[in-house]
Amino acid sequence: MTKKKYLLSLLVVILTALSLTSCGDEYYDYSPIEGRWTLVSVNGIPIENEYNIEEYEFKSGGRGYYGYYTNYGWTENRITWDLLDDNYGTLLYVYYRTTTRIYEVTLTPDYLYLTDTVTGNLFVYKDASIW
Repeated sequence: MTKKKYLLSLLVVILTALSLTSCGDEYYDYSPIEGRWTLVSVNGIPIENEYNIEEYEFKSGGRGYYGYYTNYGWTENRITWDLLDDNYGTLLYVYYRTTTRIYEVTLTPDYLYLTDTVTGNLFVYKDASIW
């Protein structure tokens, strides 16, 4: 009888230890959109004025920056992002401080095509590392 109590106690200790272990930090795979992207056109109209420049910088772990010109010069805002595949294709969720935008994504080696799911506007970004 004492052997059964010992084995039962040992089983409780093992199960308790297993339930208290941590999985650690989340692991993010490399995403093909990681890097810096500069806006080159909107709905097929090229961006020719340097003060209309916008950039996204997508960093690992779903962090990044959105930058653009204002009357006071270059401004950057922190963003977070998720790239998700579903039955309709690849969707990019960009979380700004006060809003979220969702884009359908098409990616080529040099260009990132983002179609706004609300407005239908097509934004074309070029890989800034190849300028």
